[in-house]
Amino acid sequence: MRKISAVSALAFIIAVGAWQRHRGGDPLVSPAERETLRDAPGDDFNPGDLSRSADLKMTAVSGRSGAPAGVKMLVFDVLGTVVDWRSLASAPVLAAKGVKESDRAAFAKAWVLAYARSVGDVRSGAAPWAIVDDLNRESLDGVLAQFHVSGVTDQDKDDLIMAWHRLAPWPDSVDGLARLNKEFAVAPLSNFNRQLLADLAQNEKLPWMKDFWSVERVQRYKPDPAVYNGAAAYYHLQPGEMMLVAAHQYDLEAAKALGMKTAYVRRSTEMEFEPDPPPPGKFDLDVKDLGELASRLGL
Repeated sequence: MRKISAVSALAFIIAVGAWQRHRGGDPLVSPAERETLRDAPGDDFNPGDLSRSADLKMTAVSGRSGAPAGVKMLVFDVLGTVVDWRSLASAPVLAAKGVKESDRAAFAKAWVLAYARSVGDVRSGAAPWAIVDDLNRESLDGVLAQFHVSGVTDQDKDDLIMAWHRLAPWPDSVDGLARLNKEFAVAPLSNFNRQLLADLAQNEKLPWMKDFWSVERVQRYKPDPAVYNGAAAYYHLQPGEMMLVAAHQYDLEAAKALGMKTAYVRRSTEMEFEPDPPPPGKFDLDVKDLGELASRLGL
């Protein structure tokens, strides 16, 4: 069974998975690759190994304005969709080490790009599996050197890693998730490791379920089919009973190919890197933020 090519995978993962076309301008996911996503859960992955009984709101919501029939659960990409990666620029260590205020946003972007390249290396097989916290720690020295930041202790580096655990949600995220959680089970479906996601929920009051699935269970990163299928199996749902909410078209395309419903969120930081806005009807819903998503779902 053929995997999505490593070159394509790295291209869309870069810029928080936002670049949708790699060198040469070809679409990220080719028709043949979509067939691979549609046909298989991913290499030797056995979703039966992960199934469990989850405490979910299992009543399918239908008949509401804009709600795709049969959806029981909403799962969310996190970086760029629920939280704003630009908030890394406010990490106190950067100011303490003399990084100019005008350079802090560039530092944040460079580190996010380094994170994306690291995830791409894992996906391509160029690097062994590691959780995002470890990947970020490995890439940090290069970013510090790029911005000529000196005198950084191990404790400073730990503090910078923990800045990812305190990424600020978009202004609409907490209220939007709370509204959606009135009718749907709500959980992350992110490349972030479990502790990072748990800390974000606690630190930023993100109201997703405590017993959520994470990529450590399959040691793969999106858009590997094992990520989406693993989550569906864990929650004892069919893919069509789940809706992925994301600001990245590549992520939604992969989920859609496996049968999930999709909602595209037009976040400014991510649209900067999108090749083109999605045409009408490409995804089930197309919204400006999570508040609009809740309204479109009748909440």
